[in-house]
Amino acid sequence: MSQSVLLDRLIDALQLMPGIGPVSATRIAYHLLDRPREEGLQMAEAITVALRGVSLCPCCRTYADDAEGPCAICASARRRDSGLLCVVETTADQLAIEAAG
Repeated sequence: MSQSVLLDRLIDALQLMPGIGPVSATRIAYHLLDRPREEGLQMAEAITVALRGVSLCPCCRTYADDAEGPCAICASARRRDSGLLCVVETTADQLAIEAAG
């Protein structure tokens, strides 16, 4: 517990990330506060925009920018009409397969 309630809140929030415990969260919090504030605010804005704007594709359930429309893969006629189905566990797995071509 630090001398700042706001710092404690930041440390607690950082621990919501997978693999981030109290020591790592404290180190990250101090790093954010030691850097120029504009960098931290840019990161906070990117998180806010992503959480408000990124949704699940109605076709394949991967991440998409449009809440109503399909992701880039499902919107592509070449991908959509291929007749193949690939089942993956996570979006990261799907991105790896797409990157491999």
